[in-house]
Amino acid sequence: MTMKSQFNGLPLPAFEVNNELLVVDCSMEAEELFGECRKFTDIVDADSLQKAKKLLRIESSL
Repeated sequence: MTMKSQFNGLPLPAFEVNNELLVVDCSMEAEELFGECRKFTDIVDADSLQKAKKLLRIESSL
């Protein structure tokens, strides 16, 4: 990710994902906690993933 993220300076990890749940941008805090994450699905459990898909209105094919 880029060091000039729009999320830098936030006290909590933040991610920007696209419709395929690929990480487009993240905060330095997120990289420190989760490493360089390319797919949002790599860092959430199954139940949280279903909630995220519903909240983000992503089709269940992911």
